[in-house]
Amino acid sequence: DAALAQGWAELETTHQIGGVGIFRQLIAGSPDLEAAVSVTNPANRFLLPFDNLQNFVTSMALVNTNTLQSRGLNITCRLENGGPLFQDAINLPPRGQTAVESYKRFPSTANQRGVLDMTSSGDFTGLGLRFNPTNAFTSFPVLTIPAAPAPSQLLSQLADGGTADSWQTTIVLVNLDTQPAPFTLKFWSPNGAPLSVPITGQA
Repeated sequence: DAALAQGWAELETTHQIGGVGIFRQLIAGSPDLEAAVSVTNPANRFLLPFDNLQNFVTSMALVNTNTLQSRGLNITCRLENGGPLFQDAINLPPRGQTAVESYKRFPSTANQRGVLDMTSSGDFTGLGLRFNPTNAFTSFPVLTIPAAPAPSQLLSQLADGGTADSWQTTIVLVNLDTQPAPFTLKFWSPNGAPLSVPITGQA
């Protein structure tokens, strides 16, 4: 369609069904751009990391899943060192949705990296989109608070190096607790042996 349509999708089922949404952008003279994100369950609290350093831009889409009531989403922004940056709120009508660039909706996030902690009296959902300076993008789900800590969580693929260092894997970790959370990050090769890779950036 020549006209751009935007919105959100709702999957209703009485069975266990998962899903993935795949976004594709076609630009004449350039390779197609694609990113995928899993369908999510609504929650009354979730976190969304953002990275607006070095001309990167984090955008977000937020949805009020309630069918009858307008709701407010209270937002606390913290920098990557845990320090507070601001508090704000977004109000949406029943089944309302908004998609915004973080540094435009929240100007103090410009040239910053951190996390948006979002809470509401009712259920919301959302997702993030991260654009690099060439406008290539990736998507990621919001982070919800688990009922209990998992002994381990897994990233099923990483890649580093290659010709002219063509591959790089960035791992973003968010402390979902209210106290410091020590962790160990281990890397394994395809044959199960320990894998040594260089790590740069802030831990």
